[in-house]
Amino acid sequence: MVNLNHSGDPMVLGLQRYLSLVNEPIPDEHMKAYEIGTDDSPAADEIRELNVGDVMTRKVVCVLESTTIEQVASICNRRGITGVPVVDAKQSLIGIVTMSDIMRQLLDQKSLSTYAAQGGEVLEQKALAILDEPVRNYMHRKVVTVSPETGVSEACQLMMQHGIRRLVVARGDLVRGIFSAKDAVRVLSNAKLKVETPG
Repeated sequence: MVNLNHSGDPMVLGLQRYLSLVNEPIPDEHMKAYEIGTDDSPAADEIRELNVGDVMTRKVVCVLESTTIEQVASICNRRGITGVPVVDAKQSLIGIVTMSDIMRQLLDQKSLSTYAAQGGEVLEQKALAILDEPVRNYMHRKVVTVSPETGVSEACQLMMQHGIRRLVVARGDLVRGIFSAKDAVRVLSNAKLKVETPG
């Protein structure tokens, strides 16, 4: 059995080398990643129940489907995020990819058994090959989305139901924001806010 928590393990060092990439912009990042931001926050004096649009992250990094896994890993690492929506040339939502998806591909059971037998070389080759592949090969095409008007409670229930940590907030196919588990914890821990309950 491979100890993934051991910092001296060659596999762990290899993964750190491939996935903890330098904090330098990728050469053509402006052509591969978009920062979509909206400023449609409610008026300060408006009193109503709390919706996702009130608390979502509005500046969202989205990548094109041709962006490589290495570029996505670099973007996520530098911005301190764990996943990005994938958009087409018209900035329409077509998928989502997370660092967990990438790690799952690198650490599938076949790779781990091969690693144990051959000392990590095969895993390193697989990691290098995956890093050069476009994100379209690993993204989820069925994205769980909500509208800005969705209640915070309903959004939290959706995340629990689907076992995910973020929801793309969209109007049609256009990304308007991200509502994450981190946002939910921040909101639900603030006793002054009134959370909409479904039903």
